[in-house]
Amino acid sequence: MRREFESIVNIPEARSVVTSDDLTSISHDLLATLHKAMGVFGQAVDRCIDITAGVELLTCMHAIESGMEHYADLISVIMRDLRQAAGLIDSSAVMVKSNANSAGEEFIRGSLSLLDIINAIPSALLDFESSLRVKILALHSTLRSALNTTELTSTPTVRTLIALSVAAHAPRSRKLAIFLDKVADAAEKHSLDSSIIPVGAEHMNGLARTLEKFVHDTLLGRVSLELKGIGASDVWSAKPTESAYKLPTFSAYPQERMTNAGEYLLSLPQHLDGANDDDIPRTVSLSDDVRSGQDTSEDWIAKIAEASAELLLKEVQSIGSLTEQGAAQLAVDLEYFSNIVAALSLDPPSALSAWYRCVSVPREEYDAFARSANAEGIDARIVRAVAATRGIASSK
Repeated sequence: MRREFESIVNIPEARSVVTSDDLTSISHDLLATLHKAMGVFGQAVDRCIDITAGVELLTCMHAIESGMEHYADLISVIMRDLRQAAGLIDSSAVMVKSNANSAGEEFIRGSLSLLDIINAIPSALLDFESSLRVKILALHSTLRSALNTTELTSTPTVRTLIALSVAAHAPRSRKLAIFLDKVADAAEKHSLDSSIIPVGAEHMNGLARTLEKFVHDTLLGRVSLELKGIGASDVWSAKPTESAYKLPTFSAYPQERMTNAGEYLLSLPQHLDGANDDDIPRTVSLSDDVRSGQDTSEDWIAKIAEASAELLLKEVQSIGSLTEQGAAQLAVDLEYFSNIVAALSLDPPSALSAWYRCVSVPREEYDAFARSANAEGIDARIVRAVAATRGIASSK
């Protein structure tokens, strides 16, 4: 089975992906391997029943689960190669590698075709398990009498091949009897929520999560490239330039990195709506609910916007010190980003909003603000953290 999968999952183009068309083609090839793999699993069950009359069913199912693990590993290697070829930014990485790139519009469009296989995995798994359950119930009807536990320790009265095989492997036959009864009982009670191949199902669901993360990181890449490391910028510790002349009061605008990230986020609906126009099936998670393309686009927008907000929050929390000019700059940046999130019909994280409130308060008013912050629902820990970052000795 392992060699068969290695033959099925052979997509050398993944190591040198260049364009959106390449990625779309690879996605279609990956989807084809899923259908072929499920066919291999089904044929394995049929061969087991034909050759052993189902007596070796548990061994066969263990082999199938092992096969699912191997298949998932092979696809995961392809996704790793795709990441390396595209220089994709890992959203879970602390720092951005020097060779990292943000995906261009065409690559983003191509990556959305991966949602085909993400959508297909739970359906294919469900179909396979349904077919397997039918075969198991049929075996329960034809094989269960030969697995009568009261006869497993004695010489079978009827010397059929099945009876002799059962008697020769009594412990294994007892396990099979228990398994067949369990599946039959669950079917009778219409309790089919749990998987009959739990280990294999987890590997397949894990594969779907790997594919989902690739799409997620592709969509988040531009934001990651702009915002990661911004917490270490010198702008936060900047001081007004000393001059003998009276200069205008400092007036901050959002930093270019912030506006680049914001403008990209505002373009997400266009990317996702364009993908929907191509009638590409897609899903956000391994949910049993079937949702419209529009609903799913909104889910992806929410997911990327939330991830962007969390990324920015981590960067803000890493700022070592804030001068008054730095605090003013951060206040403008956070206000801009909050407006971007609001434009996407979402609320920014409460912690990010709290930071905005805290850095917006003039230094001389901070102590009074700190005393009333709790009543306004602002986390006292953030109030103290911002005070420390700004070098304010707060009595709160």
